[in-house]
Amino acid sequence: MKVRNLTRMSAAILTLAGALVANAGPAAAQPAKTDTIAATTGTVAIDVQFFGPQPGTTCTTGWVFRDIWNHTGTFKCGTKVMQVDWTGNGGYEYFGIAPDRSIWLSWASSRGYVVMPNNGRADAMNWAWKYSDGMRRVSVYVSSSGYWCSTDYAGDAYSWKSWVRC
Repeated sequence: MKVRNLTRMSAAILTLAGALVANAGPAAAQPAKTDTIAATTGTVAIDVQFFGPQPGTTCTTGWVFRDIWNHTGTFKCGTKVMQVDWTGNGGYEYFGIAPDRSIWLSWASSRGYVVMPNNGRADAMNWAWKYSDGMRRVSVYVSSSGYWCSTDYAGDAYSWKSWVRC
């Protein structure tokens, strides 16, 4: 029940974030922070931020985002990259949707953006949350079928489980 309520809440928050104006080219390497949301789920609060393309230009194939470790990725027009601080002390991971709808992530020790396990496809990043036992969950939105989640029980970028409806 909590997952459904969180999903509805996050969908409403994303709707309120406003229309995205997509961008391509070198200027997109400096994306604008579009909103910051601190969420409490279960008993652990995490910081989730969404970054979007620079306003004022058009997007044809994708927009470019550079994370704090200088990893660069190209993301689907009209989407945002989600930055999650799992630990509250800068233990960031970034999640985004590539132009082919695959789901990518980046973290401090990665060599750049890598595709998430289990062949997920999505149209928008939705939300992330952490439970008191350390379990982490990421939610995406798929236009034709709603919200899907992947769960990580081990706390590392390689142990994300299969995508399931949330």
